[in-house]
Amino acid sequence: QRVLQNHPSSRAEFRCAMIQSAGLSDESVDCVVSFSVLEHIADCDAVLAECRRILKPGGQLLLSVDNLDGMTGHPLFEKHTVDHKISQRFQAGEFQARLARLGFRSANVYPILRSSYARAAFLKGIESQFRYSVAETLWVFLRIAIAEKRSRGDAHGLFLVACCVK
Repeated sequence: QRVLQNHPSSRAEFRCAMIQSAGLSDESVDCVVSFSVLEHIADCDAVLAECRRILKPGGQLLLSVDNLDGMTGHPLFEKHTVDHKISQRFQAGEFQARLARLGFRSANVYPILRSSYARAAFLKGIESQFRYSVAETLWVFLRIAIAEKRSRGDAHGLFLVACCVK
């Protein structure tokens, strides 16, 4: 909404819908964005195939998913899995191969939130059901940004970010 208000001449269109029922034509979309959704879907290959179908040639898919390798070793991760109905987590190499198998090119997959502070903040969020005041949220994001810059952290990270092209 804000993009369209600030840029009235923009041709951007935003839809929040299940992709299979969004009514989008073949090769009609420049970019599909999905953050922390695929891990909740049992048949994520069908969703990724639909993304590829609606993307124009050269269109981009930008997404993030839970990283299996980054979310191990603590009982709260299991609580998070149950509470948020997570059906799967991904590993970087496997996810990159999956995107390529489904016909995406130039699939770059990399971990984010690799610092020990990010991991601790995520675990605290699980405990509090991610209920923060605005000030707490800003403080946590600031601390994570600083911690990520200062630390090489866990090579796995809590999440994977992927960018690929049809």
